[in-house]
Amino acid sequence: MTRDENTYLTEAEIQRLTGRRYPKVQAKVLAENGWTISLDADGRPLVLRAAHDARMGMPQKAARRGPRLEGLARA
Repeated sequence: MTRDENTYLTEAEIQRLTGRRYPKVQAKVLAENGWTISLDADGRPLVLRAAHDARMGMPQKAARRGPRLEGLARA
C-alpha cells in the first residue's frame, strides 16, 4: 500500500462507498451526503481515510508524541 493509499481512500473504496462508477457522479453523491472531498487533477474525488474512519466510527490511531529515539540505540 502506497502512502497515497494510506492517506486517501482508493478508487475501489470510493466506488464501494458511493455505489457509482464514474468520478463526476461519485463526487456528486459524496457532496450530497456531506463528505468533505477534494478533486485530483483528473476530476476524481479524494476522501481522507482518517475522515472516513472517524465518520464510520472506527477507532482512531493515537498520535505519536515526543522525540523518535530509535536511531540513538544504533549510534
